[in-house]
Amino acid sequence: MTFDENYTKLPKVYKRAGKECYLDPIRNKLINVTPKETVRQRVIQFLVETGTPSNMKEAYESGDSIY
Repeated sequence: MTFDENYTKLPKVYKRAGKECYLDPIRNKLINVTPKETVRQRVIQFLVETGTPSNMKEAYESGDSIY
């Protein structure tokens, strides 16, 4: 299976404090939408869709997080 950025779905976008955010499925937090975070979310979705075991998925905290 190959990574197709047009096929991989992004998480739903929410608004918090007037900013668009993704609900990160790994960290279970709202994360500001940025180009870097969009790439990260596509990779996470790809890992989920290909059945990668959850203990092998790792997302790091970024300065873009909303706590």
